[in-house]
Amino acid sequence: VMFAAALLYLAVRKHVLGSSLVSYHRFTQGAEQAVALSFSILGHYVYKLVFPFRLNAESDFPPPAHLWNVYAIIGIGIFAGVCYATYRWRRHSAMVFGVAVIGLGLAPVLNVVPINQILAERFLYFPSLGFCLLLALAAVSLRRRWRLATTIMVALLLAAYSVRTVVGTRDWKDDLTLFTRTVALSGNNARARASLGGSLYNLGRYDDALNQYHFAVRLNPSYALGWSGLARTEGKLGHMQEALNDMQRAIDIEPESATYYHSLGLLQFQARDYMSAIGSFRTALQLRPRHLQARFNLGLALYQIGDFGGAVREFTALENKDTDFPNAYFFTAESEVRRGNADAAVEAARHFLAVHTGDDALTTRARQIVASGGTP
Repeated sequence: VMFAAALLYLAVRKHVLGSSLVSYHRFTQGAEQAVALSFSILGHYVYKLVFPFRLNAESDFPPPAHLWNVYAIIGIGIFAGVCYATYRWRRHSAMVFGVAVIGLGLAPVLNVVPINQILAERFLYFPSLGFCLLLALAAVSLRRRWRLATTIMVALLLAAYSVRTVVGTRDWKDDLTLFTRTVALSGNNARARASLGGSLYNLGRYDDALNQYHFAVRLNPSYALGWSGLARTEGKLGHMQEALNDMQRAIDIEPESATYYHSLGLLQFQARDYMSAIGSFRTALQLRPRHLQARFNLGLALYQIGDFGGAVREFTALENKDTDFPNAYFFTAESEVRRGNADAAVEAARHFLAVHTGDDALTTRARQIVASGGTP
């Protein structure tokens, strides 16, 4: 059943995004470093399960150069110990089940098959179920021999874990709190800096956001998302040439990103360079044919240069206009007025009035189109 569900998901993803799988980044070079990384990650995750008191949403963890690394050696030891214990107590079904939960939870995120992140504490949510089961089994076993000592130890451990959980939830109050804390712990992490920049941007603190994005791309000049955030912030501050240059940097790093081409088109549109914007939106649609926002903005750009027929074609091709793009009906109506298609203009204007909830200048103009019978 799960295999069928996965196939269905991949098929739907391919239909929507044009690709069933995303591209993954390999952090290692050669077999030895790849093996060392996987065992290092295992050691680190087990450490986090046992001692969850130094949590960080953006853990800095450079790949080890070789197997002679403390985390890699610890990981190998843990793996060997778990294999021995599982074999030794293979008839103890509860213990085997706990180990299996941890193993199945960690296997996809050990970078045996490369993923886009070396470490993430959220990957421990599922494995922690198996870990808690093993702790409970150990406590029950020890309590048979050392009842009082085990009870005290379990009570202290539960209290410590509970306090850490309560204190840790404060970091997740909101995005700004979380990423401010993350930067405090990992100030040289480009993604942490960019995440804080995004939070500041959303709060309208554009100068502060700009500083964080600059910091991010200085730390990692190949971080496309950092350049994209920097471009968006520069554009908001009116620094159009800098914004265009920064977005081009992001595209140079990830030339297959429809999102970045769409963002470039938005900046070009903002700069009134409509022809360039049209090219960027079309490239975004070539990379992702169902990028509906790019199609809508392409229609707007075509409208701005007076290609009303092209604008109508793009607006007509949009899906979910009633809910997601009601303004497409308005600009269709305006385009049809200019093309001399009075009946089509009235029909589009009426549809706009039926789905548009506001009472604004667009509403007033749509009513005028209906009242005039679609004539200029």
